[in-house]
Amino acid sequence: MHWREHVVVRQIDGSSPLSAQRFSPEAFVAWVAKQMELADVVHCCYEAGPFGFVLHRQLASLGVKSIVVRPRNWDEYGQKVKTDRRDALALVSCLDRYVAGNTRALTSIRVPTEAEERSRSVSRHRTQLLEHRKRLAAQGLSLARDYGHDLPEEWWRAKRFELMRRELPEFLFALLEGMQRLALAAHEQLKTLGEGIESAQTQKFSVGERCFLWDSEKTMEVVGQDGVGENGDATVVGDLPELMAEDLLGRIVEQALAVHGA
Repeated sequence: MHWREHVVVRQIDGSSPLSAQRFSPEAFVAWVAKQMELADVVHCCYEAGPFGFVLHRQLASLGVKSIVVRPRNWDEYGQKVKTDRRDALALVSCLDRYVAGNTRALTSIRVPTEAEERSRSVSRHRTQLLEHRKRLAAQGLSLARDYGHDLPEEWWRAKRFELMRRELPEFLFALLEGMQRLALAAHEQLKTLGEGIESAQTQKFSVGERCFLWDSEKTMEVVGQDGVGENGDATVVGDLPELMAEDLLGRIVEQALAVHGA
């Protein structure tokens, strides 16, 4: 499965797999819709990858019994020959056994809801911005020390950086300006994401048999589906720096989803 092309192998009932076919993503969905008219049941699978679960949802909306499976090395005999056609043939062979009742033939993964997927994206985006800001701050500090100067903590903040103008050589300050602008832009985006979380009085995340409650006071409690706290006490993270507390929430929810097979 590629962005511009899908390689597909079809097998009808217990017959041998047919030759591989190549479709554009749009043509493949239209072709599957046609198969739904011709068959009583259509099963489909593909490996999880960088394109999310859009195709799975499209197929499910057509009535296809679609599963997304964990990627694996299909070269079982170490022939070091890997092509899309070979992988598609191996997949359809395993799918045939899976549908017949051998659930070990494939390892299916849980497809998150669209809301869960959006929540993950926000969490990952926030983490990436935070790492980007840290990386820029470290690069600026390293550059300054190359010339015998030290920088204060969070030197990229506007007021602190402006105060440094009189202390640093003009050429060094000019070099740091580009990094400072990028770090400050990342910080502003982090603030915007944080304000979006703060705007909700209480947010509830369901993960398996657990729920995570998160309120504007940065108090988090793990509760059961009936709303009763598992430990009786809330876990208060209000003493943490704002962005650290928000990042903690994102990491906990993401890890919990992974544990429950998301």
